[in-house]
Amino acid sequence: MVGRRGIGRALTLRALLDARAAGLRVAILQASADGLALYEQIGFVATGRITEYKPPGEGVR
Repeated sequence: MVGRRGIGRALTLRALLDARAAGLRVAILQASADGLALYEQIGFVATGRITEYKPPGEGVR
């Protein structure tokens, strides 16, 4: 896992700036626990939670 280089932040901000330039004013995302702090730093606010269920053995790191 690569982290703390600012790549995720830069990509997210670029997408938000492009969306704003296109006239969009609302952005919604679904964040993993790993990305939550990044999105909160950018200004996103958690408004709910999504529970994800997977069969045993799938999605295991």
